Amino acid sequence: MVRVVLLFLGYLLLASSAVGQVYAMDFKDPKFAKGYKKFLYTWNGRQVVLVEIRGGLSRDSRGAFTWKPNDRLEFYVQDQSNPLNLAYKIDKDGLMQTKKKSLTIGISGDRFAGLTPFMRNESFHTLALEYQRRLDSLDQLKALRKEESEGSAAWFSFHQQYVREMELLQMWLQQTGYPKAANKLERELFRAKKRVSVAKKARKDAAINSIHKVDVDPDLTAVAHELGGPDLNFHTQESMHLKIVYHTGIDDEHVSRLLELGETAIDGFRTQFVDPYRDEEFQDFIPDNLFLEFFFSTDQRLHYEKFYEDYFQASWGSGADRERRLNIHGTSTQNGNVFVSYWMCDKDADLEGIVIHQLGHRLAERHYQMHGSGQDWLAEGVAYYLSFNFLNRNSVTCIAFKPPPPRRGGTMAKGANKKKKKEETQTVAVMRGLRDVMAGVAIHEGIPFSQLVPKRLYDFENGDTAKSWAFYTYIAEEKGKAGQLWLRSLAPILFEDNFQLKIRELTEKLFELHGADPMMLLEEDWSQYMQSHYDI
Repeated sequence: MVRVVLLFLGYLLLASSAVGQVYAMDFKDPKFAKGYKKFLYTWNGRQVVLVEIRGGLSRDSRGAFTWKPNDRLEFYVQDQSNPLNLAYKIDKDGLMQTKKKSLTIGISGDRFAGLTPFMRNESFHTLALEYQRRLDSLDQLKALRKEESEGSAAWFSFHQQYVREMELLQMWLQQTGYPKAANKLERELFRAKKRVSVAKKARKDAAINSIHKVDVDPDLTAVAHELGGPDLNFHTQESMHLKIVYHTGIDDEHVSRLLELGETAIDGFRTQFVDPYRDEEFQDFIPDNLFLEFFFSTDQRLHYEKFYEDYFQASWGSGADRERRLNIHGTSTQNGNVFVSYWMCDKDADLEGIVIHQLGHRLAERHYQMHGSGQDWLAEGVAYYLSFNFLNRNSVTCIAFKPPPPRRGGTMAKGANKKKKKEETQTVAVMRGLRDVMAGVAIHEGIPFSQLVPKRLYDFENGDTAKSWAFYTYIAEEKGKAGQLWLRSLAPILFEDNFQLKIRELTEKLFELHGADPMMLLEEDWSQYMQSHYDI
C-alpha cells in the first residue's frame, strides 16, 4: 500500500512507500526467528531481520512480491557490529556480488511472512558510506580540538561538538540496525562526557529523567469507551518538552524510547545551534516546558475521526474537504500553547520518523522566531536535517519525494537457483543515498533561494523540498553563528516591499560577501559545498 502524504493548509501527513531497498523481514511464526538470533532487530515492537534481497522472490504485474511455500528465499543481512563489513561488493556495472556468505541468509517460503520497507533509497552500501563520513567528521573534530588549549573556549566548543556527534552516531546506529556497533561506542562516549560541562550535561539528564507516566484524561477515557467499549484505552507519558498520548496497542517502553529520542534531539539541536553562540543578544528561545504533544490513535478511521471531533473539539470541515482530510493519516490542532500532532497509526507507522520530523518544525518555529512568517522552506529544512541526522530517513513529508531510477534505487531480483551462480548479479545496488539524490535534485533544479523563501508549502515541488534541506544544511554546517543570525533575521524582513534588497544587504553584512550580488555569491558557495560533500 502506498500512502501519499500532503500538507495542505497546515496539516502534515505520513508517507509510507512500497519502494525500498532495505526491508524488514517478518516471520510467519515468532519461533522461526530463533534460527536468526544474531541478526534480529526490534522494530515497531516486533522481531525482524533487516535485509536486502539476494534472490528467490518474484513480482507480480502490480509490483508486489510473490513466492511459493517451497521456495528458498535468500537475503543479504547486516553485520550489526560494523556497518563497514558488507556481505557484497559492487562490480563495475553497479551489480551486487556476494563477498561474505556469513552475511547471507536463506529461509523457506512457508516460514516467510513478507517484507516491509524499512529505509527508502538506502542500502547497506550507502549506510556504510554514511558511517564512514561520520567517522571522518569525528576524526576531524578531534584534530581541531587537539590544536587548542584544553579548557579554552575553542577547545570546549570542539569538544561539545565531538560529544554531540558521538551521541548522534550512537543514536543513528541504533536506528539503522547496528545496535552492537552502538554499544561499542558506550565506553568512549562515557570518557568524552566526563569532560563536558556539568551544567550542560545536567540539562540533558534532567530532560531524559523527566520521562514519566501520567494519568489519562478522564474525558479521553470516556470518549474511548463510548467509541470502542471498555477494551479501547489510552496511556500517556510526558517528558520536559514532549507529551505522547497513545492507544494501548503501542508498547509503553517504545513510547519511553520515543520521548528519550525527542529529548536527545532537542538537546543536540541546542548544543549545535544555541550553546556555542549564546550571549545577551543571542538568546535561547527553546522553552524548558511542554510545547509539543503527539496523539497516536488506532488504525480505525472511525476512531481517527471521532477523537478529533469529540475529544479535541476540532473540526474536519465539510463536504469534499472533510472527506479529503479524513482520507489522510495525520493532521494537527492546538491545545492552549501546546501544538498537537494528531495521527492514525497502524503497526507499520514510523513513530520515530513522526517524532523527529514534527520536532524539527517546532524547533525551527521557536529558535528562528518565525512567528507565522510563512517560512515553510525553513520548517521543512530543519525537519529533514534532523530526520537524516538521527534516523537516516524521512518518513513525514509535505510532498512525496520521488525515488531515484531503478538502476539507482530499485531491486530487480528474480527467483534464485542455487545451481546458477550468475543469478546473484540480478540485484542492482543502491549506490547513492537519499541525501545524495536530494542534493543532486537541488543543484539541477537550480531554484534561487530568493524564490524559495516566500513560497508556501502547498506550492512546493520536489526541487523546493530538496533545496530547503540542502540550503539549510549548508548554512547550518558551514556558516556558524553568522548563519544562525542570518536565519533569525529573515522573518522580520520577509514581507517587506524591499525584501530582495534587504536580504542582499543582510547577506553582505553577515557573510562579508562583497560584490554586485551577494546572494548570487552565496548560491555559488552553496553549490560548491553540495558538490564537494555529496555524490551528485
